Amino acid sequence: MNKLQLALLFLVLLTACRNEPESSSATSPEHVKATYPWGYINRSGVLVIPNRFDDCRDFKEGKAVVRLDDQWGFIDRSGSLAIPLQFKAAWSFSEGLARVLTWDNKMGLVDHQGNMAVAPIFEEVFDVREGKARFRKGDKFGFIDKQGNVLIPPVFEGAGNFEGGFAVVKTGELYGIIDSNGTLLLEPQMDRVYDLQEGFFRFKRGNAYGFLDTRGKIALDPVFEKAQDFKEGVAVVYSKGAYGLIRASGDWALQPAWEQILYLGSGRWGVQRSGKFGVIDVEGNILASPEYELLYHFSEGYAPYLDAGLWGYLRTDGSRLTDPIFPLAWGFSDGTARVATFQGIAYIDTIGQVILPPRYADARDFSEKVARVQPWY
Repeated sequence: MNKLQLALLFLVLLTACRNEPESSSATSPEHVKATYPWGYINRSGVLVIPNRFDDCRDFKEGKAVVRLDDQWGFIDRSGSLAIPLQFKAAWSFSEGLARVLTWDNKMGLVDHQGNMAVAPIFEEVFDVREGKARFRKGDKFGFIDKQGNVLIPPVFEGAGNFEGGFAVVKTGELYGIIDSNGTLLLEPQMDRVYDLQEGFFRFKRGNAYGFLDTRGKIALDPVFEKAQDFKEGVAVVYSKGAYGLIRASGDWALQPAWEQILYLGSGRWGVQRSGKFGVIDVEGNILASPEYELLYHFSEGYAPYLDAGLWGYLRTDGSRLTDPIFPLAWGFSDGTARVATFQGIAYIDTIGQVILPPRYADARDFSEKVARVQPWY
């Protein structure tokens, strides 16, 4: 590998490891002119929205957040400004509304027409979930509806988004659960409660984990040293020095036998033995033997794997879609996946073939049929 290739690879690694914020404030060091402006390409690589933005985000609900200089606004699929560049910060749409930050540091919600659906009077407001948005007043959290009416007063030290009609809340150092009316389903009494997943709340009491049902009652006693949320009818737990899978009944679906188990999606779990990772199904059948340095989540039927310092992709049956030939690899989205090559970032299809060559300073996943990129040219 020559010096130019090493420099390009370092740039790719730096880009990939960067934790991109959803948006940035005007005082952020990210509010600078882009050396390579951002635009959007289609799957043919055509720049369907010209590269003229200093920053931008993925399309959500038909609109994308963009920045020129220090002003944020929204464009539509044609690339035209749908909501003028006027905000100090802005976030993607969720359930028909998007968060914005005004220049007097107040937050509100705009609709798709750019109307201020919820006046910018909040210190902090979060994305709408199930018709409600969390907001912060001082150091307390509550919930508003999509018109800005306070549904649940700000009385909690912490709160999560609503999931399945319930939200986890925090009072003092303890966690409980409320329903959509704000009624306490579970008085704050646990050391930790996690969001609802498949009808169960994972909780921690002392040094042990268990599960609550949607009535706030203990469904599985806190007897596990570690636990993950239920996925596809089973949950990963750690007991007596190894990881296994339990069913909702508490019975073992897979006896503890692995150094680590991680849910990978698509009915597959990553397992670790002697420091290497493989893939099993819910019955414990080994689909890919533990020979990989790392495994990532399956998306659209494929998972990136690391072998001998390079990345490739596995199918859900454990076979290889590609050999390990990429310095970096990301998950599939809209039938494509980003990969790092020694010439830059490219895109491959579900056959594993490069469909868009490496000609971008930076590039992101496809979303709503386009991807945001910084072309070299």
